[in-house]
Amino acid sequence: MPSNVVKPRQPRQRRTHARSVKIVIPEIPEQRLTLIRITQDGEAKHYWLSPQRSDYGLSYKLERPGHEVEPDEDDTYEVLLWEQGGDSCSCKGFTYGNFCRHVDCLKKLLSLGCLPLPQVPHGPAEETTPEVTF
Repeated sequence: MPSNVVKPRQPRQRRTHARSVKIVIPEIPEQRLTLIRITQDGEAKHYWLSPQRSDYGLSYKLERPGHEVEPDEDDTYEVLLWEQGGDSCSCKGFTYGNFCRHVDCLKKLLSLGCLPLPQVPHGPAEETTPEVTF
């Protein structure tokens, strides 16, 4: 085989992790915030979880408390749970590997009925211009 031929790369295998998620502070209604702890392979990280409005699926913002964030480390992630179009997260794990702890843990909380749901408008949107008959 010539040396300039590139072999196709095998897809990365997903490594299994020991994970748990716990609601530390249930939703604070006035602020729509919930504090959760995600533990992966013995390392615990806390996130303030807030539901966001979205045209597609369920959208959440996860924000790490300032005292837990290292310099040059991301502290906010946007997570979308959407059956029809696929889940997504703005973290590096999801960007480069298509899976992450944030999506997995929020899906688990959702399946248990423990995830606060975003507020969605009820009924059709009101028209801003009146109907004109002539």
